Amino acid sequence: AQEQQLSVVVGPGGPQQAEATRAFRFTAAEGTWSALLTPDTITLEAAAADEHYTSYREFSERFRQIWSALLEHFKPRAVLQHGLRYVNHIERELPVGDWQQLINPGLLGPLTTSFSTGLVQAMSDLRFELDDGVLAFKHGLVPAGPQNKLGYLLDFDYFTQVQNDDTSVEALLKRFDCYHDKIYAFFRWCVTEQALEEFRNGD
Repeated sequence: AQEQQLSVVVGPGGPQQAEATRAFRFTAAEGTWSALLTPDTITLEAAAADEHYTSYREFSERFRQIWSALLEHFKPRAVLQHGLRYVNHIERELPVGDWQQLINPGLLGPLTTSFSTGLVQAMSDLRFELDDGVLAFKHGLVPAGPQNKLGYLLDFDYFTQVQNDDTSVEALLKRFDCYHDKIYAFFRWCVTEQALEEFRNGD
């Protein structure tokens, strides 16, 4: 399917430039996985809420197939940006103070106190400059999803914009592996044992 992506450059005086880019989306038959191809990017996406998404290993295998095809047909000479992102939205109907059952209280901060009374949305945006890239982390209590349900957002975006002239599948997957391991360790700190048990049981 063809799509149009609109890029907007915003300056002190407001929007300064808008540019439309034609994109092509290739979607697997079951609808879970898709690859978005633009003139300068390739993005592999999985519908994480779908029961067909199983693991990072499946992502890795599918990316290997897609990048191998891209190397064969387009022959890129360098990778200018490379990243891995996980967006988790834990939907529960809980009093704000009870989120510590699922989320590390160290992350919740004021949400565990009396100041949470009447709270309907809270969002924090953190950015970490690390040796191998940038980790942008957004978290908080926000409504989201098709039904705009309230839930706790854990959004991890690990990326680098340092040019890499090694475009081999192995080089890219090695970096993905590293990013995945670090994101998972962070995610594991963010959630409680109770949350993990509920995830395993499909609750």
